[in-house]
Amino acid sequence: MANERNTENIVREHFKNDPLYNVIKIEEQKSSNKKIIELLQTASKSGNGAGKPEFIISFPSQNSDYLILIECKASVSKHQSQNLDNPRDYGVDGALHYAKFFKNDFDILIIAVSGENETELKVSTFKWLKGETTYKDENTTVLLSINDYLKILDNEIFLENIKNIDIIQKSVFLNEEFQSYSISENSRCTIISAILLSLLDNTFKTSYVTYENSSELAQGLLDALKRVLSKNSVRNQEAMLGEFQTIANEPIFKQLKIKRKKEDVLTIEIAKDFINYIYKNVYPLIKMEDAGIDILGKFYTEFIRYAGSSKSEGLVLTPFHITDLFCDLANITADSYIYDPCCGSGGFLIAAMKRMLELAGNDITKKNHIKSHQLIGVERRPDMFTYACSNMLFRGDGKSNIYCDDCFNVEEQISASHQLTTTFLNPPYDVSPAGQMEFIEHGLRIFGKRNGIAVAIVQMSCAIKNDKELIIVKERLLLSHKLKAVISMPDELFNPGASVPTCIMVWEANKPNDNTKTWFGYLKDDGFEKRKHRGRLDINKKWQSIKKIFIDAYTENDEIAGLAVKKAITGKDEWCAEAYIETNYSVLSKQLFQQVIVEFISTKIKQQFVDIEVAPANTISIELNAQSNHWKLFDLKLLFSIEKGERLTQPDRIKGQENLPLLTASSENNGISDHISYEDFVDNKKVFEDKITIDMFFNVFYHPYKYFSDDNVHTLVPKNENINRYVSLFLVTILRQLQYRYAYGRQFRLSRFPHETIKLPTDANGNPDWLFMENYIKTLNYSKSI
Repeated sequence: MANERNTENIVREHFKNDPLYNVIKIEEQKSSNKKIIELLQTASKSGNGAGKPEFIISFPSQNSDYLILIECKASVSKHQSQNLDNPRDYGVDGALHYAKFFKNDFDILIIAVSGENETELKVSTFKWLKGETTYKDENTTVLLSINDYLKILDNEIFLENIKNIDIIQKSVFLNEEFQSYSISENSRCTIISAILLSLLDNTFKTSYVTYENSSELAQGLLDALKRVLSKNSVRNQEAMLGEFQTIANEPIFKQLKIKRKKEDVLTIEIAKDFINYIYKNVYPLIKMEDAGIDILGKFYTEFIRYAGSSKSEGLVLTPFHITDLFCDLANITADSYIYDPCCGSGGFLIAAMKRMLELAGNDITKKNHIKSHQLIGVERRPDMFTYACSNMLFRGDGKSNIYCDDCFNVEEQISASHQLTTTFLNPPYDVSPAGQMEFIEHGLRIFGKRNGIAVAIVQMSCAIKNDKELIIVKERLLLSHKLKAVISMPDELFNPGASVPTCIMVWEANKPNDNTKTWFGYLKDDGFEKRKHRGRLDINKKWQSIKKIFIDAYTENDEIAGLAVKKAITGKDEWCAEAYIETNYSVLSKQLFQQVIVEFISTKIKQQFVDIEVAPANTISIELNAQSNHWKLFDLKLLFSIEKGERLTQPDRIKGQENLPLLTASSENNGISDHISYEDFVDNKKVFEDKITIDMFFNVFYHPYKYFSDDNVHTLVPKNENINRYVSLFLVTILRQLQYRYAYGRQFRLSRFPHETIKLPTDANGNPDWLFMENYIKTLNYSKSI
């Protein structure tokens, strides 16, 4: 008797063995998704009750609107009816029946499967995109991989994100496994590199399961590595093998047993488990894309990133989308010669190679020349040198000119041996800002007297710090080279590897600056979002559109409020957009002012300063238009004087009967972090009342009550008596538009105050229209409770 459970088992096992199984959610005859539950409520094939498709596959990690619905039938004779009108008895009919309930909310793939064994299995697949009136038959007769199904949905960015999430999850898992055996970060990176390369050797791939002890397995790995490196004509094989030789001394290969959670485990079993996992879970990814072996490189790079390799030594791996951005900023061509003096795992060289190969089209001779001659790197550390060479090999290129040395030692040799056109670099961040700038200087000297372009991502302190040593290097650079652009980058760009404010500098070699204006760009939002154990991801697919707008402005040398500005600079100036860019006041809205009022009233209630009745707005309405000619810029110093708070250590924060709010640098609770004794401080500390404060990160608040602020909070003292509490709340909203200028890397200090301006409405005489500001606030919700 036919048994539908057999068909379901075939489907279940098919997807369990899929390389992307980790990033899908497969549910049977139910769903935990509220929207899906709602849509199934009336979807029964009998027309009475909830529907229960055999399988529902979703992609929860992406918050996507893609679904795969699968219906099964045991007998192939019940695969599809003639008129597609019998959903209870036929697979295709039932699958399409369910699809009708989802077609307005999801892009769906509809799959019908019938048959009890692989030989007789019959499969039909349909696509029904959201909003379309009907479905399309994809004419498939077999079950496909998740990768192939997503290709049918034709969203390359979504598919790329799914793959990246899968790679990251596997990288994190392996790192956690290594950690459980107390294997150090550097050692685990070398071991992974050795395993990935060794599995390229067919002899090792078929024989590793036969080894009986871990020391013999280690020797088998090393023998396989020699064959792989020799077969691919890799340069500097001895240096790489020397690094790989160190794994033979690792406990996992040298000892008979090793500890895991106080339990002794045989090392041969552990080593084979690691190799098995990579062979079964990473290598199948190779078949998913045309790039082939490139997927190994992606996994390898992510593994190194999540190993946290040598953070203490200042190593920071550049994200993929930034290495790609460098290619745009430098406008590289198929004829470019790329140099990276701090190549780490080879990220910049890989991005450049990929771009140049695309530009080379079908010219095989040119592609071979690019791989063999046009990619040059230097890496000081032997372990990272090995990782870089391995990474290039995983990309199908083992012949790159990567030197294992200090870039300053081989500067003359490289300059003479290679006709370089472009330098990409991410210098070590454990050196001083001046030291990082000296790496840029090296990257420009390497061109000799030729023209060239250098693109570097450095700590923001290199652009804004004003110590003597740094200024000397910056002025020296400007004498010989042109600073074309400086771009402020997201503060958490390197998460999870590091959290440091950075900027990208673009230099043109052997073109003196000559007081020409530098283009300063503001790219603090790249569209990426943090996800636990997955780093920063382009979840909502924003990056490509953000990059296009930004690169267009960069290429055209445009000035755009909130995005870019041009400024002539010296070595003593700040080199960042935040210092010069025009604030984009077009974003001002009623909602922003309303939010300030709600926050203000909420704090008053929470702190119990007054008993308050939250009242709605007045009925009158006033139009707000910050783009009109009646709005003008005013120097902040003409409106206010500024006073710095005072340091107050934790032991000195005394409580008392009459407590005083203590303000510290914070975006929460109006800046109030604690309460201290008013009686103990009123005579020897500055106590303010009815003032606006700005802290080091430019969090802005208004305080109608008495308060004391620490030395990271500055108080604005009005110079005009018309600045009452209504006007103050208006000004808080305006001032907050300047916050983008300030962050951990560039803080608001007294020295910056005289240079700030804000845009305000004006009266007939061109003065700030205080009455308009007051009346506008009074029109907003809850303003009667201010």
